[in-house]
Amino acid sequence: MSRHTPGPWVVRHDDMVCSKEGRIIADCESTSYNMRPAPPIAEDKANAALIAAAPAMYEALQAAYKLLREWTPSGEDNQGEVEGLIENALAQAEGHK
Repeated sequence: MSRHTPGPWVVRHDDMVCSKEGRIIADCESTSYNMRPAPPIAEDKANAALIAAAPAMYEALQAAYKLLREWTPSGEDNQGEVEGLIENALAQAEGHK
């Protein structure tokens, strides 16, 4: 998988996610093309906000995973379960799942 478009990503027009250069990352409008232009619905806005946060969340998850592995003794509490969740999320973001 190639690398994703670098962040930050921003929401424009309430439902479109763009790179800082203005390149469209995602159009979250759920209205069919024959009904446009219709105002974005709350779910469209929420989807756009979540997608726009993806680069920052990915970076934070990588940092959390690194800290968890460095600072927590193996087998402590739910470490294995948490590591598994983080590994799966990172793999999905990297296109491995």
